[in-house]
Amino acid sequence: MIESQKNTILTGAQNRAFAFDFFCDREADRKLPVVIFVHGFKGFKDWGHWAAMAEMMAEQGCVVITMNLSHNGVTPEQPLDFVDLEAFGNNRYSYEITDISAMLDWLHSGDCGFADRIDLDQICLIGHSRAGATCLLVAAEDERVSRLVTWASVARFDYSHQWLDEALCRDWLKEGVTHVLNGRTQQMMPLYRSLYDDWAAQSERFDSQRLAQALQKPWLIIHGSADPAVPQQAAETLYGASDQDLTTLVLLDTDHVFGGKHPHIGDLSAAAKQVVLATAAFVC
Repeated sequence: MIESQKNTILTGAQNRAFAFDFFCDREADRKLPVVIFVHGFKGFKDWGHWAAMAEMMAEQGCVVITMNLSHNGVTPEQPLDFVDLEAFGNNRYSYEITDISAMLDWLHSGDCGFADRIDLDQICLIGHSRAGATCLLVAAEDERVSRLVTWASVARFDYSHQWLDEALCRDWLKEGVTHVLNGRTQQMMPLYRSLYDDWAAQSERFDSQRLAQALQKPWLIIHGSADPAVPQQAAETLYGASDQDLTTLVLLDTDHVFGGKHPHIGDLSAAAKQVVLATAAFVC
């Protein structure tokens, strides 16, 4: 039977709190591999069907953690709404790496309530969308991560951001802020130039092609052929740059979020179930 615990709090980048959930079969007769799911841009752990997918994956024989990023715009007190747009606007890739590292530190601290159930030699990161690139970097740099899964991942850190357009980038850097529309909430969400500055200062470190080539760990890439946000070509680019003896590419007839909606009602979509089963077979 899967037990879950919601909204445990850790401290991440800039001493900001973030919440995470875990799903665990406490009756398992062996230590279980750990999966850490990281949401994408304008995402959060409680969006749509992420929790339902995590529970299904735990049923396959993993301990699953779904975590918020500290600067994603939600708070531990209001985990379902973007109530802290200043934090969102001040986010940067370095902060996301710090948050994931804090999660790994906590797992290794022995303080977690399921320490006796986990195999610390089997820790897998799952990054969705923009977090795919972040998790690729952490997997490449942190020896505590043994496997990587990317769901609908971007192929480069700066994908979809304004510095891809010279005129928009020039205005962004001049004004110090630009805004992106959240289509679901209709909020105009700020992005301060610190995001660009962080990327520019570490552009070699944040080179996804270099990271894909360097990664010497098992890697599962899952992408939807009907993804309107990040095209299938992104998955093919990552796969092409990777060590293909260690990397598996799975293409499914689905969209960016595998048929999910927010809020999640009813059963998981067929595509979401495919994603869970493919991921669990790779990890568990």
